[in-house]
Amino acid sequence: MVENVEECTHLLVPQLDVTRKLVHGLVSGCWLGALDYIQQIKVHPYTHTVSDPTVAHISEYIQNLEYMPVPQRPELPANSPIDLSNVSWLPDRRRQHLFDAKMFVFVDKTQYDKYLPVIKKSGGSCVMLPNVEEWVQSPNHSTSELEAQ
Repeated sequence: MVENVEECTHLLVPQLDVTRKLVHGLVSGCWLGALDYIQQIKVHPYTHTVSDPTVAHISEYIQNLEYMPVPQRPELPANSPIDLSNVSWLPDRRRQHLFDAKMFVFVDKTQYDKYLPVIKKSGGSCVMLPNVEEWVQSPNHSTSELEAQ
């Protein structure tokens, strides 16, 4: 299991909840699959053992295979406000341009740092409003001061 989705060829999730990690996987061209994909591979007739099971070697091995089973789509969330049943979840390099010419404005440094990689990977840019955190923490702030900036 890796923390950085960009190191993955496949992203296995229990259901298709739209999270930062899922979007990063889509933008990075990962295959999305249900958690039982590991079982699919185990029963695959052409299963082989990788002698050095590091992320780099496994990724290289998978990319060089001519045939891998297609992962089954994870469950769709029942409470989604969007009809996700008609969405293609297959790898699609066009997603790297999903946010082309789009700018995201952040007022929180933690959120900025969290979303910057996936926004940049998909063609967008991020801006952190200056002094907002200081302004919010100051005891005598007003909205007119922020609007003047």
